[in-house]
Amino acid sequence: MELVAQKRDVFGKKLSALRKGGLLAAELYGRSLDNLHLSVVGKDVVKILKQGADKGVINLKIGQETRPVLLHRIARHPISDEILNIDFYQIRLNEMLKTKVPVEFTGDSPAVKAGGILVKAVQEVEVASLPGAIPRSLVVDLSRLVNIGDSFHVRDLPLAELTEKGVKILFSTC
Repeated sequence: MELVAQKRDVFGKKLSALRKGGLLAAELYGRSLDNLHLSVVGKDVVKILKQGADKGVINLKIGQETRPVLLHRIARHPISDEILNIDFYQIRLNEMLKTKVPVEFTGDSPAVKAGGILVKAVQEVEVASLPGAIPRSLVVDLSRLVNIGDSFHVRDLPLAELTEKGVKILFSTC
């Protein structure tokens, strides 16, 4: 995914005029990097968010330079939920990152169809990996839950596939 940004010199109360023009304020920071004040097109941000940019590497193009970044924080208006500003974190493609990956539940459980109640205790799992290997989600097939009382643990995830890609699961409570 690629997003185009421009350097900005508008701050404070003048940002409302920037938003009226369809632009959003953004900040870029990272280790051993001076913060950059940027602006990005709001419609482009919404587009890449729909593509799952909040869990993957974004190529942020600033002039002629392209930088690999992660979407670190999105500030939204408390009532309208419109995006107010964005923080990007510049990463190094050869360094391990810790991040949380959502757990995606698919399929129908025969135990739930028979009257059982499905409790999803974990919604995301913390992993460590190189930026290019971060999975968008970890898929759990609920059809494996055949009998009432059956459970699915983090250890039941496809760990061999994840390990081959250099992904390590860091969080496991169940």
